[in-house]
Amino acid sequence: MKNYLIQETLTDNTGIKNADPSFARVTILNSEEWLKRREHFDPEHDIANDFLEQYITRAEVNYDSLTGSFSIPDRNDLNGDDHGFSFFLNEHGVIFIDDDHYVAGIIDTIAKTGSGTIPASSVSFTISSTISSRTTCV
Repeated sequence: MKNYLIQETLTDNTGIKNADPSFARVTILNSEEWLKRREHFDPEHDIANDFLEQYITRAEVNYDSLTGSFSIPDRNDLNGDDHGFSFFLNEHGVIFIDDDHYVAGIIDTIAKTGSGTIPASSVSFTISSTISSRTTCV
């Protein structure tokens, strides 16, 4: 599991207990970690089991959150398996469930190269922009 605080930049917070709850977060787990730890998250952090099957890209708008999954073709092997992951997004941050470490690479890149302010409300745009730049076919 990886955790980042959304401050002026993404700050790796993995392994730090009792972090400041006033900051929104990015959390990355694999499916096994999610199933073991889901009760430790707020009750509204509920990702239906069908979102763990990441074969299509889709999103559901809920009362106070957005849940969904991405299925992104591998640019180096378009006939191979897609990169698939699920997400939960609300005003407290975003949770990704990712078994092939694709999201971790994206978030690490944002954390290392990010500059300026990243408001919690625009973290999904930043992540979406990074995903789009990695998946554009030439």
